[in-house]
Amino acid sequence: MSSRSDVPDEVLTRLLVATACHEAEMIIREHRPKNSDPRIGDDTGKILAWLWRLDPDRATNFLTDIVAELRHHNPRAPKPRIKVSEFLKVIDGALPHGFPPAELAALRRKAAIDIPSRLGEDGEKP
Repeated sequence: MSSRSDVPDEVLTRLLVATACHEAEMIIREHRPKNSDPRIGDDTGKILAWLWRLDPDRATNFLTDIVAELRHHNPRAPKPRIKVSEFLKVIDGALPHGFPPAELAALRRKAAIDIPSRLGEDGEKP
């Protein structure tokens, strides 16, 4: 697998934002009609696992972009808004088989702090 140094930062940023927007749209299509738990796609999970190992801050920023789309930017965003805790509960289903439980726990802990902070929120507002 290539490293981030092979992809210009500006290109990687644009790819991640586009993927976040696409993933949010897919979650809305699945979540909204059924009012079920959101499901993150396997391809997004692979990207997240790669990012986490490469740059944990960028990984949680990627998750923040998805949540921001789900809660603020997409006009079809579900109501009530998906909570960060709900979103973080389901990320393990998207991560590749064998993703270490300790890394998953660390990812969830960091994301639980970073996502609300980046969205300008205090904790778990509905």
